[in-house]
Amino acid sequence: MYRINTVYNTKGDNTSLLSVRIFLSGEKNKPLCVDFITIEDEFMGQPLNGNIKLLNKTTQTEDIINLNEPKYIPKLIDWAEIQGWTGTQKIAALNGLLFLQSLGYDITPLQK
Repeated sequence: MYRINTVYNTKGDNTSLLSVRIFLSGEKNKPLCVDFITIEDEFMGQPLNGNIKLLNKTTQTEDIINLNEPKYIPKLIDWAEIQGWTGTQKIAALNGLLFLQSLGYDITPLQK
């Protein structure tokens, strides 16, 4: 089971937080938390909630990224396991932009 939340920053610095929480069966108190802190698009809001094109440096293609698509959940779990998450212990939230970089994406458009 997973949940995706978006929190808009009220500090006026034009950032947005998209938080992905993944719960393994029987471990609802120890979710994997991955935070994507990005710029807040004036029209679209959180860019990873919609359809943003990012350059994949590995394939040299522009891919549409929408983290609401379930296909990213297994990839997030695999990446988190490499980062040391086992699903049975609490860990600090992981930086989601590093996840996108690990997939080969240029994250420059998501940052200030």
